[in-house]
Amino acid sequence: MRSIKFSLLSILVIMSLPAQALSFWNSPGSDGARILKQSISARAQAAGEAFVAVSNDISALYYNPAGLGYIASAELSGSYIKSFEDTYYSHFGYIQPIASGALAVSYLGYDGGLMEINEEDGSSLTLKAQQDAVFSLGFGWQFDSFPKGVAIGTTLKIISSTLVEEYAAIAYAIDFGLFYPTPVEGLAVAFALQNIGTKLNYFSENDPLPLTARVGTSYKLTLNQYNSLRISLDLVNNKINSGIEYSLNDILLARIGYKLNQDLASLTYGFGLCLGPFKLDYAFGDMSDLGNLHLFSLTIGNANY
Repeated sequence: MRSIKFSLLSILVIMSLPAQALSFWNSPGSDGARILKQSISARAQAAGEAFVAVSNDISALYYNPAGLGYIASAELSGSYIKSFEDTYYSHFGYIQPIASGALAVSYLGYDGGLMEINEEDGSSLTLKAQQDAVFSLGFGWQFDSFPKGVAIGTTLKIISSTLVEEYAAIAYAIDFGLFYPTPVEGLAVAFALQNIGTKLNYFSENDPLPLTARVGTSYKLTLNQYNSLRISLDLVNNKINSGIEYSLNDILLARIGYKLNQDLASLTYGFGLCLGPFKLDYAFGDMSDLGNLHLFSLTIGNANY
């Protein structure tokens, strides 16, 4: 009974952190490397990106590296994100379990489409507007003794960016995460601090990385032998993400999410299909006048959702 009260108290303390304090990490000018704000997982995107206390697949590299501490089988994943106009993202990742945890590597790329530049002599030149890439190496480790079951993790990142095929910049960052599966069955709380690092320097000015603090909780309710429901809630700087994931016999999954204080793609939804080691996920988001966001993910591995 005491452990249950402690778990509930932990959730109340974490989730009651004032938004003003977390808004520090979203300080003015922290808009460099916006690729770091892009989700790499259709599953997480469909569930409103309320994922810091879920993170039990390759998305742990993006939301909370501590989640890698619970992955016990190898996993290979790839994603394609169609954004607005002719821009898109692509992602590839791999997880390798090791003693008491797992290692993960990933690549996330962004193609900003083409732009036409008119020269003074009347001719024109077509160039790639922007190309960004993030290379990540993450590690999650689970405690075998006190505090038993708790996991910690970290992710190292290299961020590169090129504008109009001429101006290049590079930055380095690190993430930290903590994951606590409480004594209450199905209930977890987690925390992650992301993008602590250097700045991108294209010209004479430096662009800070988007520092992000995530705290959240998730609860998986097993309804019966074939049906389960997971509800999650995250506080991300001064924004709130919420999501629901329904699973039918761990084969068909339906997801819906909603983000408060979000200008674009506030409502998201999608589905998942699991056939043995193959998992296909899709997410949709309405980007208003900019069009629609479509995200597809394919995962090969035996990790359970």
